[in-house]
Amino acid sequence: MWINKTVSAGLLVLMGCASDPAVLWTGPVDDASLCEADLLPPIEIEHKVEDLYFGDALQQRYNYLLYHFERNGNYISARAYLDEANKVAIYGPYESKVTRVKTTDDDFQVLVVAYLKRRFSKIDTLNEGAGYQTLWEHKLDDKPSLELCDRAYQP
Repeated sequence: MWINKTVSAGLLVLMGCASDPAVLWTGPVDDASLCEADLLPPIEIEHKVEDLYFGDALQQRYNYLLYHFERNGNYISARAYLDEANKVAIYGPYESKVTRVKTTDDDFQVLVVAYLKRRFSKIDTLNEGAGYQTLWEHKLDDKPSLELCDRAYQP
């Protein structure tokens, strides 16, 4: 994600992001605030490449970023394949990274989704028996919202 901040004639202009490179906001500098912090950043981000061979022939290459989130012992992972870098899928929450036993922690999931909304235009989740389902998708006519910023989340 990139944002170009320009101050001109007393106005702050925010331009560009991964999902919408248009002007995001223009207004007086006195009214401006910029959210640059995340309440729950991942504890680790891995860049992985997995090659699938049948015999000597490469059949599939998986090139992805794997995000690891932990909170109060619970664990959520998120995977973004780089050939579709605008979307991410989340897995969890689990009781721990090791056991992968499903648990309920709605506040944790809200924080992870808020982090991912600032970076991706589509967030899916894998539901057992139902496959992938979209949790959130940025629409081109959507305006930026404070829900993407830490100031909007009140546990």
